[in-house]
Amino acid sequence: MSLCVQLELKNRKVLIVGGGHVALRKTKLFLREGAKVTIVAPDILKELYALAQCHKRAFTQDDVLDAFLVVAASNDAEVNGKVRQAAQQANVLFMNVEADLQSDVHAMSYIEDAYYAVAFTTKGNSPCYAKQVLESFNAQLKQHHVPYLKALKTLRAAILRHVKDGVKKHALLEALMTMELPLLQFLAKAYLQQRACVLVYHGVTGEKAQEEIALLLQELSLHQPAMAFGYAYLSKRILSQVNDERTAVFSCRKLLAFLQDVSIPVQVVPMFLQEGHFYEEAKQLADEYHASILPLPYATKDKLHALLQHLYDTYHKEGTKLLITFHASEDSHFEKRCHAICAEMKDMTCCDEKQSKQLEETTQSYPLYMLYGKHASATSTKRISCMSDKILRKQLFDHIMSMLQEKATT
Repeated sequence: MSLCVQLELKNRKVLIVGGGHVALRKTKLFLREGAKVTIVAPDILKELYALAQCHKRAFTQDDVLDAFLVVAASNDAEVNGKVRQAAQQANVLFMNVEADLQSDVHAMSYIEDAYYAVAFTTKGNSPCYAKQVLESFNAQLKQHHVPYLKALKTLRAAILRHVKDGVKKHALLEALMTMELPLLQFLAKAYLQQRACVLVYHGVTGEKAQEEIALLLQELSLHQPAMAFGYAYLSKRILSQVNDERTAVFSCRKLLAFLQDVSIPVQVVPMFLQEGHFYEEAKQLADEYHASILPLPYATKDKLHALLQHLYDTYHKEGTKLLITFHASEDSHFEKRCHAICAEMKDMTCCDEKQSKQLEETTQSYPLYMLYGKHASATSTKRISCMSDKILRKQLFDHIMSMLQEKATT
């Protein structure tokens, strides 16, 4: 049995007994690692004289005394045996290039990157095949795992620096192993930039909703690259469904807690159309974790009027009716504002989703929801679109950008 370890050779003396092509390959290998190489052999290749300190003579037992590692690379088995015996007597690490002679250190095919080092061996059965396997594995690592390692390196350093409690530190490091890449990258960028903006939704399952959020986050990041944009859900039930295998999205509480633990300033964007218990919950969490919270996107009549006018101008057709549907809520202000605005427009009405089951043939509905989910899909077969359409995304984008700019100047 043997233990795989990395051997630090910088400024260490490595003695190679042998002066042929094998010794040349080993010399180049050790020099790349910063070792000081000495060659002892009766016959030495000319290339070695430019690389190492060379002694053209037979090996003696005293040659090993000041070495950190001794390598037997002679084509003479008897000489290699003497080298091994001398190294053992001097308590010096010994490596032999022949597979049939016992070694303290075994060379493995390896590849080193900025984020990892990988070694592989066939135990001498086929060094060439070991190289092929390693190259194939390295290609997969670069493509699939280096992005994870970049983010994990940053986050591990953040946790070790800011979290002093040992149990909590271990729990956070373990939690990183369960996260999807986009979440890790958001957290890492937030730490590096020391600025995080969290979009808080009630929560929706399904790939379409995730695509909508990803697209909005991408657009926000392109226009404000110095800010890290992420999102969180409030609904525990939806979180359990979305995070079935790995953590793709945090709960609002968990995300704000993590960002606070590593001392990242946070701005919360409530992604709700109207006030209600979801908005109140988001405000309470922001206050609890000392995060600032932006106003609701359509909290004023002017902004809601601009949205509904845009929808009317885009989708209303002569001879048809346009119905705007939205979530039922305890907050009546939003519904009253909607009714007042729609009353000013020809053939445009609004109601909550519970009242929109039966529609006239000439009526088309526009489900006014932040994300495409079961409410939007079940509202009507005559629906026009949902919040994924460019009109709404553009308005949400403009709202977030203007609010962030306003915060930055105050």
